[in-house]
Amino acid sequence: PPEYLYPTSSWRYCERNGVQLKLNVSNVVDHLKYFLFKDEGFDNFLQLVQPHFTVLDIGANIGMTALEFAKKVPTGRVVCFEPSPSNFNRLSENISLNNFKNIIASHIGIGSVVVDTLDSQLEKLKIEAVNAIKIDVEGFEMEVLRSATAILKKYKPILFIELDDNNLKDQQSSALLLINYLVELDYKIYNALYDTQPLDLNNEFLNCHLDIICK
Repeated sequence: PPEYLYPTSSWRYCERNGVQLKLNVSNVVDHLKYFLFKDEGFDNFLQLVQPHFTVLDIGANIGMTALEFAKKVPTGRVVCFEPSPSNFNRLSENISLNNFKNIIASHIGIGSVVVDTLDSQLEKLKIEAVNAIKIDVEGFEMEVLRSATAILKKYKPILFIELDDNNLKDQQSSALLLINYLVELDYKIYNALYDTQPLDLNNEFLNCHLDIICK
């Protein structure tokens, strides 16, 4: 049944891809995970992640992707950031259900204003290299990227980013501005579903909604 047919707070414990999770099947994101709907774009990104990588999960939500990363990088580490108190509580709970020793969760947002910069947070955590970054922050993606310019230039991590033009415009940015920013940093940008041919940069990306892989 679809998520709206479940009573509010319909909790289920489950294992998905070797990760233990507590999910609320009345919530659309939890529902998709519980009932094994595939996220092919993210799966394509996950295949690029190597066992030794340091991975940043910015906008970690309740930890579903962060824990997938932790499983994939047994000799690396995962640092995840989540500013929402309710999401962070659930993130912490899902981490506690597993035995991964390579994951750090920070209850903070990442950006260039109000919240802390990525450079600052990594310095505090004594992280010296970054190999991969996932960013899903509901329109604040440009703020995150601007706060990470030095890291992107120095380490050229592979990126997985939600590109939603309308969300970005709500935060005085746009999909086209984000794409141009990454092109200036010498990234090639792909639709995460079709990681073979770079995006057509003549596109204005108006009202677009897709995940991108940048490398």
